[in-house]
Amino acid sequence: MEKPTAGEERVKRVKHYSSAQSILLVGDGDFSFSLALATAFGSGANLVATSLDTYCCLPSFLWPFFFFFAFWVVTHFYRIHGALTIKYRNAGSNIMELKRFGARVLHGVDVETMKLHNDLKNRRFDRVVFNFPHAGFRGGECEVHMINSHKELVSGFFSNARHLLGRYGEIHVSHETGHPYDAGPVLSTF
Repeated sequence: MEKPTAGEERVKRVKHYSSAQSILLVGDGDFSFSLALATAFGSGANLVATSLDTYCCLPSFLWPFFFFFAFWVVTHFYRIHGALTIKYRNAGSNIMELKRFGARVLHGVDVETMKLHNDLKNRRFDRVVFNFPHAGFRGGECEVHMINSHKELVSGFFSNARHLLGRYGEIHVSHETGHPYDAGPVLSTF
């Protein structure tokens, strides 16, 4: 491998990914995977990290009332808005670190319609990554409607992700193992 010349940086690699690739990470929950890549690369300039959840930070003046209204917040706001900072304890700090590394962070990105998203529709990526896709908790994982929801989510993701790939781009999906995730009916569709 050649030594980088002045002004050039050495390409850093982490398994399937490199700092030279344009990478779209979708559904990253608390943004910990995106942050791990940015940290390993020493930069997030090549990353666009997204989640379906909206970003919400409870203003400091409301903290004294938080526990009084906790039931309402959990049952109404959380369900309706899917706020990251309520669902994931480390989301806020992970997002701040990602931005410090120069990554682009987007909220409210639906993988089933992302090809139309204003910040994504004109971009092409070397890698589109969806780790552990999950359609939400609306019943037991083994129930037919949940299996079908997961299939529809992954199918919608593939239908959209292909439009965001560059010429030699790749789509990467990791999934849970064990029943029902590795059962024939779930994987046979793909």
